Amino acid sequence: LLALWLTVSDGLSATSSPRKQKFWRDVAFGLAERYDPAEIPRIIDWGRHARGELPPPQPQAPGHEPMEEFVTGLSAKPWHDPAQFEWVAGLEEKYPVILGELEAQLEAESQAFSGDSALQSQVMGGGWSAIRLQRLGSWISQNCAKFPETAALLRELKVPTAVRGIMIA
Repeated sequence: LLALWLTVSDGLSATSSPRKQKFWRDVAFGLAERYDPAEIPRIIDWGRHARGELPPPQPQAPGHEPMEEFVTGLSAKPWHDPAQFEWVAGLEEKYPVILGELEAQLEAESQAFSGDSALQSQVMGGGWSAIRLQRLGSWISQNCAKFPETAALLRELKVPTAVRGIMIA
């Protein structure tokens, strides 16, 4: 745990915001609770890319515009065959349930769908709104309560999650 945190904290500059420092601390401790660093070298490198410790990745295909949150070994394709991911069929099958929960929530409480950070609004542009079900590996219980069947389905199917979480947008 300490070794992973020290690896992360070495890449944080003294000018990093408290929020950014907290984000990387949470990521490091969350990963260290679940994995041995030797098991996740690609994820450690992802953090190093995101913190600017590794050079920016080069485009892997025409139209590919890699970003700082680059993960080595992921294929750069405009579209992936859904059949290669076993969880997709389960999501497709339950699409009416997911859509029903979304429509009900939009009708009942549309203001719950708001950008949870100024950066999100800046990156995604005007009109973007979302509600997070998970962030940094932790399920957000009050939001999952608004989408109980969707949250249960995501857990049951073991849909892979991003560090920044799962959003309904």
